Amino acid sequence: MKRIKICPVCGKEFIPRHKNQVYCDDEMKKQEIRFKKALEEKDKKEKATDEKESEIKVRTKICPVCGKEFTPVAKHSKYCSKECSDEVKRQYRARYYQQNREKYLDYVAEHQKPDTPHVYTKVCPFCGKEFETTNNRKIYCSDECKNQYNKEKKREKKVYPINTCIMCGKQFTARSVRTRFCCKECEKKYNREKDMDLEYKAQHSYRTIVWKRRQKEARE
Repeated sequence: MKRIKICPVCGKEFIPRHKNQVYCDDEMKKQEIRFKKALEEKDKKEKATDEKESEIKVRTKICPVCGKEFTPVAKHSKYCSKECSDEVKRQYRARYYQQNREKYLDYVAEHQKPDTPHVYTKVCPFCGKEFETTNNRKIYCSDECKNQYNKEKKREKKVYPINTCIMCGKQFTARSVRTRFCCKECEKKYNREKDMDLEYKAQHSYRTIVWKRRQKEARE
């Protein structure tokens, strides 16, 4: 004999189809789910309102500088305005300066630059004159000496190689090691002879000779 159950929503008696069935119908099950969701949403709203009320109670603070009540924007804010916070910083700096005044004055005296800069006497490496400067990195007495010294240095560095022309056999000063011709005429002449040699080799090669023999045999 099957066991009779009572529906928790409508209170009707029903015979379950399986042992895990709780509700008499699917509509009753859906109704129970909606009711539970509504209760959860209600609890969430009540919690949110309670939190807001607690925040409003905590928000009212008293500024330690001016003594006014204010509602802070953030949780950690202590002062009502920027002026009060600047006043606290100013007081802290004054206190720190009074405590460490001797150390500060000693540091300033050690690291303070002198009013009259040190004068250095040097010798120009180009003209050999003595000159005085306040800049320790300066080497030349003037910009003219500097430019002329750099020009001569560049000329000394440029050493052009001496090459022999492949075509005529003359020696010439080349700008680079790779240059092989003394002039453009020698280069053109060399290229012409090279082309002629290639044409001659192409005409008198083994393949061309065989090809010509076969053509003669085919004509005969």
